[in-house]
Amino acid sequence: MPTMKSVSVNCGDVPLYKSPVVCYDAEVVYLQIGKVASNSIKRSLDGRWDFITKDFLVLEYPDWPRVAVIRDPLERLESAYRYFKGKQSLVSPFPDNSFDQFVRAVYESPDDVTDCHLRSQVALLSHAGEFLPTVLIPMEDLPTITQHLPISKLEERNSTTKIPNKIPTHWSEELKQLAQDRYAADLRLRATLTS
Repeated sequence: MPTMKSVSVNCGDVPLYKSPVVCYDAEVVYLQIGKVASNSIKRSLDGRWDFITKDFLVLEYPDWPRVAVIRDPLERLESAYRYFKGKQSLVSPFPDNSFDQFVRAVYESPDDVTDCHLRSQVALLSHAGEFLPTVLIPMEDLPTITQHLPISKLEERNSTTKIPNKIPTHWSEELKQLAQDRYAADLRLRATLTS
């Protein structure tokens, strides 16, 4: 089994290209999460926008609406696995791991040291003890994002479409339980949207 050291990618905080996006003309902030349509949404934004840090967000834009899209964490984990396996020729923390090893390694990796694509969505959407979004949209309702962000036409292009879908993923009951334990906060958050 891989050790935590083999899966920990210390990217400091979230890389700037995965940081909050301020949409100046619409006076709204998009809180992006890796493997949750973030590239499609950014490509579709109308008007002037830029990346900002979470510190800057809470200081300069405390009253602007903050929109986030969240995804089923097990689907997101599968997408992250395909993403890393597709990037195998590049620097990847998971070059030779099976899906089973990948899930077990992610389970052992705390949010503060793992790659931003693998952190819990709740952790990514929080800052200094504050949960930042004021609007949450489940991934399955993605087209409704045009009601909240300056998007005239949503370009839904999956960034992992170039990666073969034949990369095997199989959820044993044990793996499913590990992932559900690892992303328990995300599952609770999603449950509030469907209840």
